[in-house]
Amino acid sequence: MPESGQSASIGILLLAAGASRRMGQPKQLLPYRERSLIRHLASQAVESKVGKVLVVLGSHSAAVEAELAGSGVDICFNPLWEEGMGSTIGYGLNQMLVQEPALAAVLIMLSDQPRVTAGLLQRLASAYLPESESIVASAYSGTFGPPLLVDRHFFPLLLSLSGDEGAKRVLRDFRERMSLIDFPDGSIDLDTPDDLAQLR
Repeated sequence: MPESGQSASIGILLLAAGASRRMGQPKQLLPYRERSLIRHLASQAVESKVGKVLVVLGSHSAAVEAELAGSGVDICFNPLWEEGMGSTIGYGLNQMLVQEPALAAVLIMLSDQPRVTAGLLQRLASAYLPESESIVASAYSGTFGPPLLVDRHFFPLLLSLSGDEGAKRVLRDFRERMSLIDFPDGSIDLDTPDDLAQLR
């Protein structure tokens, strides 16, 4: 677990703006472990105590915001959420920087990886070396991806993302600056009804 001074300079960005078209229903609101998936993930982020948590909403925003009431997270709405994940990352990070201009790093979570835990988020944060201009990503199924922590050196790239382009480009182009944390369950994500059936 990072020292308190370090953890205060890391923000957690939970992306929950998607329309869940392939699922056919808002996956943020899918039941998981006796609560909704978004409530579960928000609670893991808060319990990690890595840093302040900001959830970026878009589609189904009213229902998801209601679901997060009292969860201890901050919420913002990306008016351009339909443009894709790149827009949501850029918007959310910009909102974080308005509140904390000296933010050292951002930890990006997706709202469709149910196996993410507070412990995993703590491991990602603990592997981060401040002022190292590094990236810490999760490793699973022979690849790497979110949840991932990105140093502020790469913020201009994240802020320039557009369309459906996620943070993978940053990971791909700067592989030599990346360290990996094993997260075998990272390959479990919920995009379709079949994914949900397999999880259950």
